Order: sequence, then C-alpha cells, then structure tokens
Amino acid sequence: MSQLIDEVVFRVLGDGRFTIEASYNYEFVEYLKGRVPSRARSYDFDLEKWTVRDDDGKTLNALEGVAAQKFRFAQRVFYNADGKLVTRNIKTGKETIQKSLFTGDNTK
Repeated sequence: MSQLIDEVVFRVLGDGRFTIEASYNYEFVEYLKGRVPSRARSYDFDLEKWTVRDDDGKTLNALEGVAAQKFRFAQRVFYNADGKLVTRNIKTGKETIQKSLFTGDNTK
C-alpha cells in the first residue's frame, strides 16, 4: 500500500477486528501503539497494513478521530446491516453504498 499518499483506510472485518492501510504518519502510529495493546495489534510488512482487535469496542472510533486530524483523506469500509458494502468518509460522514454487480440491485 505504499501508493497511499496522506490517506488512511479502515476496513471492518467483523468479529471485532479491522485493518488499517495508511501512508506513514509517525504521530498516528505512536497513537495506535499507545492506544492498542501489542497483543491486540499486528503489522504485516508485506501487505503494509495493521490488523487490530477492538477489545473495548471503542478503539476503531478513537483511531478514526485521530486519523481525521492526521490524514488528508480518511475512510471506513464496512458491510451494513443489509450486507451492502459501504464506504464512509470519516471527515464528512458521507456514505456511499456500492452497487451490486451480480443481483441487478443498482440502489445507492
């Protein structure tokens, strides 16, 4: 993910886990390491992304709050209650729902 420039993407995996793909920001990484115990985070050097276990249910929101201050672009990618893929701009709150490619469902 070294192609990211001043951007962070949080991808919610479910079961209390999420990944973070981001351009390098020293202050954000230090906050991450201070907020998330080492047993609840790992970094994949090949894929250049963090995987975080959200033990307290508040970690994702806390990291997003800091990311909104430290990065020019910040987004969360997740599946909503209807099973649709959603991308949320963390700074504006605007959500985009991906159109289905296979079911003929073209709702936004």
